[in-house]
Amino acid sequence: MEVELVILTKSSKYRGYCVAGIDIKSGQWIRLTSDDESSHGALFTNNMQYEDKTICQILDVVRVKIVKRNPVEYQPENILIDKSYYWQKTGRYTIQDVLRIHASEKHSLIFGNLNPYVTV
Repeated sequence: MEVELVILTKSSKYRGYCVAGIDIKSGQWIRLTSDDESSHGALFTNNMQYEDKTICQILDVVRVKIVKRNPVEYQPENILIDKSYYWQKTGRYTIQDVLRIHASEKHSLIFGNLNPYVTV
């Protein structure tokens, strides 16, 4: 299986990255996760590489091989990636492109964060 999404965040998480975006077909949020329990599913640079060894960037549209949907109570959008494959960059979006597939949102919490801020 695979998913194609536009990357919207690549934030710090347990010495790795929390990578999330919007599924370009369904318009739903997706958080890409690994099976690395010590990092709570964080991704590392080698997990986010294209075949030419470059790393995905914000607003890249990527096709990623996945193992399964991997929801947890506070992160139902989690998807476990297949780390044995390179990601494939299929394009780039603008913010206007993103808003065409997913309307803007306003929430009091960001991904379950109970604090009124996000730290790096």
